[in-house]
Amino acid sequence: MKAVRLHHAATIALGLSAALLIDTPTAVAQISVKAVFEKYNLLGTFAWDCSKPASMDNRYYVHRAINTDFVQRDQMSGPTTRDWVARIERAAEVKPNELAVSATFTGRTMGKDLDSKPSSGLWRLEPNRLLQWEATIDGQKVIHDGKLVSNGFQLPWASRCGD
Repeated sequence: MKAVRLHHAATIALGLSAALLIDTPTAVAQISVKAVFEKYNLLGTFAWDCSKPASMDNRYYVHRAINTDFVQRDQMSGPTTRDWVARIERAAEVKPNELAVSATFTGRTMGKDLDSKPSSGLWRLEPNRLLQWEATIDGQKVIHDGKLVSNGFQLPWASRCGD
Protein backbone atom coordinates (compact mmCIF):
# COMPACT_ATOMS: atom_id res chain seq x y z
CA MET A 1 0.00 0.00 0.00
CA LYS A 2 2.81 2.37 0.96
CA ALA A 3 4.71 1.51 -2.26
CA VAL A 4 1.61 2.27 -4.33
CA ARG A 5 1.17 5.66 -2.66
CA LEU A 6 4.84 6.51 -3.21
CA HIS A 7 4.53 5.49 -6.86
CA HIS A 8 1.47 7.75 -7.33
CA ALA A 9 3.17 10.61 -5.49
CA ALA A 10 6.28 10.25 -7.65
CA THR A 11 4.14 10.15 -10.82
CA ILE A 12 2.25 13.28 -9.77
CA ALA A 13 5.48 15.05 -8.84
CA LEU A 14 7.05 14.20 -12.22
CA GLY A 15 3.93 15.38 -14.04
CA LEU A 16 3.87 18.65 -12.13
CA SER A 17 7.58 19.16 -12.75
CA ALA A 18 7.10 18.63 -16.48
CA ALA A 19 4.16 21.04 -16.52
CA LEU A 20 6.17 23.67 -14.69
CA LEU A 21 9.08 23.27 -17.07
CA ILE A 22 6.82 23.65 -20.09
CA ASP A 23 5.03 26.74 -18.77
CA THR A 24 7.90 28.47 -16.98
CA PRO A 25 9.39 31.39 -18.92
CA THR A 26 13.07 30.98 -19.59
CA ALA A 27 15.88 33.34 -20.39
CA VAL A 28 16.12 31.79 -23.84
CA ALA A 29 14.33 33.96 -26.38
CA GLN A 30 11.54 32.09 -28.11
CA ILE A 31 10.91 32.78 -31.77
CA SER A 32 7.60 34.54 -32.44
CA VAL A 33 4.72 32.87 -34.25
CA LYS A 34 5.05 35.38 -37.08
CA ALA A 35 8.79 34.63 -37.40
CA VAL A 36 8.12 30.88 -37.59
CA PHE A 37 5.55 31.43 -40.35
CA GLU A 38 7.95 33.74 -42.20
CA LYS A 39 10.81 31.24 -41.88
CA TYR A 40 8.71 28.55 -43.58
CA ASN A 41 7.00 30.95 -46.04
CA LEU A 42 3.58 30.13 -44.57
CA LEU A 43 1.96 33.56 -44.64
CA GLY A 44 -0.47 33.94 -47.54
CA THR A 45 -3.06 31.75 -49.25
CA PHE A 46 -2.88 27.98 -49.62
CA ALA A 47 -5.36 25.65 -51.34
CA TRP A 48 -5.86 22.05 -52.28
CA ASP A 49 -5.99 23.24 -55.91
CA CYS A 50 -5.16 26.90 -56.57
CA SER A 51 -6.46 26.67 -60.16
CA LYS A 52 -10.03 26.18 -58.90
CA PRO A 53 -12.15 28.47 -56.72
CA ALA A 54 -12.68 27.75 -53.04
CA SER A 55 -15.47 25.25 -52.45
CA MET A 56 -16.49 22.43 -50.12
CA ASP A 57 -14.33 20.14 -52.29
CA ASN A 58 -11.42 22.59 -52.58
CA ARG A 59 -10.60 24.27 -49.30
CA TYR A 60 -8.51 27.41 -49.13
CA TYR A 61 -6.49 28.46 -46.07
CA VAL A 62 -5.50 32.07 -45.49
CA HIS A 63 -2.67 32.79 -43.03
CA ARG A 64 -2.11 36.38 -41.93
CA ALA A 65 -0.03 37.79 -39.11
CA ILE A 66 -2.12 39.76 -36.64
CA ASN A 67 1.08 40.85 -34.87
CA THR A 68 4.31 39.08 -33.88
CA ASP A 69 2.47 36.91 -31.34
CA PHE A 70 -0.51 35.68 -33.40
CA VAL A 71 -1.24 34.37 -36.87
CA GLN A 72 -4.83 33.99 -38.00
CA ARG A 73 -5.72 30.93 -40.13
CA ASP A 74 -9.06 30.97 -41.96
CA GLN A 75 -10.54 27.93 -43.69
CA MET A 76 -12.58 29.02 -46.71
CA SER A 77 -15.09 26.85 -48.57
CA GLY A 78 -16.27 29.65 -50.87
CA PRO A 79 -15.07 33.07 -52.03
CA THR A 80 -16.71 34.70 -49.00
CA THR A 81 -17.56 31.63 -46.89
CA ARG A 82 -15.31 31.18 -43.88
CA ASP A 83 -15.87 27.85 -42.14
CA TRP A 84 -13.68 28.57 -39.15
CA VAL A 85 -10.87 30.69 -37.83
CA ALA A 86 -7.92 29.63 -35.71
CA ARG A 87 -5.87 32.21 -33.83
CA ILE A 88 -2.45 30.56 -33.70
CA GLU A 89 -0.68 31.43 -30.46
CA ARG A 90 2.30 29.07 -30.62
CA ALA A 91 4.27 27.54 -33.45
CA ALA A 92 7.47 25.57 -33.01
CA GLU A 93 9.64 23.35 -35.13
CA VAL A 94 9.40 19.77 -33.86
CA LYS A 95 11.92 18.49 -36.37
CA PRO A 96 12.95 19.67 -39.83
CA ASN A 97 9.84 20.23 -41.94
CA GLU A 98 7.42 19.60 -39.08
CA LEU A 99 5.64 22.25 -36.99
CA ALA A 100 3.57 21.95 -33.85
CA VAL A 101 0.94 24.67 -33.55
CA SER A 102 -1.58 25.59 -30.88
CA ALA A 103 -4.48 27.93 -31.36
CA THR A 104 -7.88 29.11 -30.26
CA PHE A 105 -10.54 27.72 -32.61
CA THR A 106 -13.87 29.34 -33.50
CA GLY A 107 -16.29 27.93 -36.07
CA ARG A 108 -18.19 24.84 -37.07
CA THR A 109 -16.59 21.40 -36.96
CA MET A 110 -17.52 17.90 -35.80
CA GLY A 111 -21.19 18.84 -36.28
CA LYS A 112 -21.15 21.61 -33.70
CA ASP A 113 -20.39 25.28 -33.32
CA LEU A 114 -17.35 26.04 -31.19
CA ASP A 115 -16.25 29.38 -29.78
CA SER A 116 -12.67 30.04 -28.64
CA LYS A 117 -11.85 26.39 -27.94
CA PRO A 118 -8.26 25.17 -27.56
CA SER A 119 -6.76 23.36 -30.52
CA SER A 120 -3.40 21.93 -31.46
CA GLY A 121 -1.90 20.30 -34.46
CA LEU A 122 1.10 18.98 -36.27
CA TRP A 123 1.88 20.11 -39.81
CA ARG A 124 4.18 18.45 -42.31
CA LEU A 125 5.95 20.97 -44.54
CA GLU A 126 7.52 20.93 -47.96
CA PRO A 127 8.57 23.99 -49.98
CA ASN A 128 5.39 25.99 -50.73
CA ARG A 129 2.97 23.44 -49.30
CA LEU A 130 1.74 21.95 -46.05
CA LEU A 131 -0.26 18.97 -44.83
CA GLN A 132 -2.22 18.89 -41.59
CA TRP A 133 -0.96 15.65 -40.06
CA GLU A 134 -2.57 15.74 -36.61
CA ALA A 135 -5.24 17.96 -35.04
CA THR A 136 -7.15 18.10 -31.79
CA ILE A 137 -9.94 20.59 -31.11
CA ASP A 138 -11.49 21.02 -27.68
CA GLY A 139 -9.88 17.77 -26.54
CA GLN A 140 -11.20 15.71 -29.47
CA LYS A 141 -8.87 14.26 -32.12
CA VAL A 142 -10.11 15.37 -35.57
CA ILE A 143 -7.09 14.54 -37.78
CA HIS A 144 -4.77 11.55 -37.36
CA ASP A 145 -1.96 10.58 -39.76
CA GLY A 146 -3.23 13.13 -42.30
CA LYS A 147 -6.78 11.73 -42.33
CA LEU A 148 -10.06 13.03 -40.92
CA VAL A 149 -10.98 10.85 -37.95
CA SER A 150 -14.71 11.18 -38.70
CA ASN A 151 -14.62 9.50 -42.13
CA GLY A 152 -11.03 8.54 -43.01
CA PHE A 153 -10.72 11.20 -45.75
CA GLN A 154 -7.06 11.63 -46.70
CA LEU A 155 -6.34 15.35 -46.58
CA PRO A 156 -4.52 16.65 -49.64
CA TRP A 157 -1.51 18.92 -49.44
CA ALA A 158 -2.38 22.62 -49.41
CA SER A 159 -0.13 24.45 -51.88
CA ARG A 160 0.84 28.10 -51.88
CA CYS A 161 -1.28 30.09 -54.30
CA GLY A 162 0.11 33.01 -56.32
CA ASP A 163 1.02 36.10 -54.33
